[in-house]
Amino acid sequence: MRSRKGINKELGFDNDFNTGRINPQEVSQVFRITERIKQIMNITAWRQTKNDDKSVVCRIQVSYKDGRKIKPVINVLKDWKECAEGFSPVSKETILIFQMAFKSDVKWKSFLRKFPYRIVERTPTDKERVYNAKKVI
Repeated sequence: MRSRKGINKELGFDNDFNTGRINPQEVSQVFRITERIKQIMNITAWRQTKNDDKSVVCRIQVSYKDGRKIKPVINVLKDWKECAEGFSPVSKETILIFQMAFKSDVKWKSFLRKFPYRIVERTPTDKERVYNAKKVI
């Protein structure tokens, strides 16, 4: 069985476990990887309207550059209705917006927690809540 230090050396991380110091190159490498992941696809969700019977209409916006990465997300959102699509000429991203009605706000939050990818919910007060932060497409 390989040690943790040996595995990290194979991956290119030079972490000094005896002193607890981290190599600055390692930090910049991890930062570049997470920035690349963020550039591939952004998934944002928000609650559009709340009805008198406590049902809510919610939307999810998927922005992506690589069409091959969108297929698994579309398979997850197959029950959703595609209500808009567009293209950003500045960032070269394709944008899809899906819409669905939920019986209550609790069902909406439950869906967000069970969503298999990283999703950011924007609240009416323009705050962001990140769900499934460790899940990457």
